[in-house]
Amino acid sequence: MTCIACTPYEKRDAWRIVAVLYLGNIYLCARDTEEKIKRKQNITEKEQRFTSWGYKFEQSVLSEKPNTQPNPNLPVNENKEFSLVFKTNLNNHIIIYGAEMDGIRCDKGPVQQPPEVEADTEVILKYLSDKEYIEVKTNRHLEFHNQGRNFRIHKTKKWWCQSFLAGVNTILCGFRNDDGVVEELKVMQVNELPKISRNFWDPNVCINFLETFLTYVKRCLEREIKYKFGQQALKNIKPLPLISLHFEWKPGEPVMVTNDYNYEDDPILPQWYVENFKLNAL
Repeated sequence: MTCIACTPYEKRDAWRIVAVLYLGNIYLCARDTEEKIKRKQNITEKEQRFTSWGYKFEQSVLSEKPNTQPNPNLPVNENKEFSLVFKTNLNNHIIIYGAEMDGIRCDKGPVQQPPEVEADTEVILKYLSDKEYIEVKTNRHLEFHNQGRNFRIHKTKKWWCQSFLAGVNTILCGFRNDDGVVEELKVMQVNELPKISRNFWDPNVCINFLETFLTYVKRCLEREIKYKFGQQALKNIKPLPLISLHFEWKPGEPVMVTNDYNYEDDPILPQWYVENFKLNAL
């Protein structure tokens, strides 16, 4: 969703998204473009080091539990993450999506120890629902005019979209030197990011584009249903077999949609989910 919302101002990175209609619900999943696959295959040691620095910084400022100190001496597990699932409305769209959360703020008041993983679901949800979350970022020192300009053009837009959609109000940014050493910490309020970048991007444009794209996906799927099953099928889409469409966008070009995506070659929904969801829907 962050990727889609940033599209009106994106001039470098293309994207691919697959939409799957199954039992009346639409699932959106990003897929790597050819360019991104090549970048991953040819990533330099320096680029990999930048990514690893970010993970290490998170470990240095976040602890496993409230009222305990971070332990940066432990090895970093870059595959470890914690996500929350949100449900929201965007005009006529009901959206359910996941977002990775970096940490919980413990500096504004006492925070209780989290419940054990084996605790009752309601207990866990209650604990998580009233916490204030924080996003942790790193960035090179902004020493020159062009660096500050690029920061306001690119970084603040992505940070705002990512944090706004996840309901995060605070970003802790560590400004580092070229050796990866963080020398300055700065707390940023998410609602301030559009103000310091007002000459470069508008949050309303981002959210409006996201809403427009979701509407476009629905219209394309409606057209596909009418073509394959007739107008009457739109009255009850739940019994229809799985339908998928492929959406692709490149900077400077319109969004392209095709039905050449082969779901069997690249299944998005896990089989256990398909079987359980179908069983519960019957």
